[in-house]
Amino acid sequence: MAVRYSGHWLKTRQQGAWQSAILLAVLVPLVAIRFTTHQLNVALALAGLTMAPFAIAYRASRFLEAQERMHTEPTPEMQFIFQFVANTPMAIGGLLLVLMSAMSR
Repeated sequence: MAVRYSGHWLKTRQQGAWQSAILLAVLVPLVAIRFTTHQLNVALALAGLTMAPFAIAYRASRFLEAQERMHTEPTPEMQFIFQFVANTPMAIGGLLLVLMSAMSR
């Protein structure tokens, strides 16, 4: 059974995975367009920034998975990592959406 975390809109790692999938579906087409319309170095920087939230989410999810095998209830460090993995990808994704929309003008 999945460990449920309190105090967040997302409650489980599965919901965090769905959040990442939706974020990926939104950002990848925008980055693909930037590859055709901007210089290569700018497009590569945007691609790297786009991959950052998913790398963060993957590493944090692996940590939480290992911790969940040892604990049935979330520990304070698990709560912190879950909060980090729930908020950071969305913040970076929002920044990228603003940045890419400003670049299209």
